[in-house]
Amino acid sequence: MTRDMDLIRELLLAVEAFPTGYGEALVIVGRSETEVGYHLKLLLEAGYIEGHDVATHGHDGPRVLPSRMTWEGHDFLDAIRDEGVWKKVQEKLLAVGGQTTLVILKELALSVTRSHLGLA
Repeated sequence: MTRDMDLIRELLLAVEAFPTGYGEALVIVGRSETEVGYHLKLLLEAGYIEGHDVATHGHDGPRVLPSRMTWEGHDFLDAIRDEGVWKKVQEKLLAVGGQTTLVILKELALSVTRSHLGLA
């Protein structure tokens, strides 16, 4: 399965929206349980969320119950939160092939934000 940055962003927004700041199961409309679980596992591995891998024998893929977003996760989300910034980042990525690392994605988003603020 390939990494889907749109889903990564959507999941971070969903985790941030937890009413108590602590976890609950996530269902994303239009996405399979396997896709959501895989991307939550990636966010867990990247240190952007804390949570527990709750997959058991017989599941099609990873299942993660996110417990909260980390400081790094909040910083990353803040860099890609704005819809205008996100669209600009996606345009820039498509111009060079569409795929990059989370670190480069964050730097690109920060660069776009700096430009919007007249800081670049």
